[in-house]
Amino acid sequence: MNIPALGKETRIAVIGLGYVGLPLAHASGKLYSTVGFDINERRIAEIKRGIDSNKELAAEQFNDDLTITSAA
Repeated sequence: MNIPALGKETRIAVIGLGYVGLPLAHASGKLYSTVGFDINERRIAEIKRGIDSNKELAAEQFNDDLTITSAA
């Protein structure tokens, strides 16, 4: 199987922003346009405020490189 290299136009979507998803979305957002999606609207609201109740990311790690959204 041949997998092409990712280019600058690559867009990443991370479904579920829990213990694994949020750090993954944060890391991906440093290199590529990244969207994080979660069905928990309270979780989305806290992430948008720079709060991670799972304590996987510190407040200073939140930035504008990541678009966060919910089902609503």
